[in-house]
Amino acid sequence: MSGNLWRILGLISPNIISLSSIPSTLNNLVVDTASLNNQINKFNDARNCITEYADIVYVYGLCDGSSLRAITEYERSFPNRRVPYQRVFTVYGVG
Repeated sequence: MSGNLWRILGLISPNIISLSSIPSTLNNLVVDTASLNNQINKFNDARNCITEYADIVYVYGLCDGSSLRAITEYERSFPNRRVPYQRVFTVYGVG
């Protein structure tokens, strides 16, 4: 194709791009996957913490402020989670 046709179609003329510059450009795009995974893990930990806090408050309210019943209900509702101490329900549930 002629250069004018390339410009009309909105394409870059093939003689503008040097093939020798492509590998160095790609090297700049390498992503540090360890750092990215670390950021994702931090985000997921924060999201899980907020979700667990909300569940503690919800279960405490569901059990009418009885921390002993809340512990039992929390354990039944979320079997794969750590069960908080009784004081956690009273501190977070009231505040």
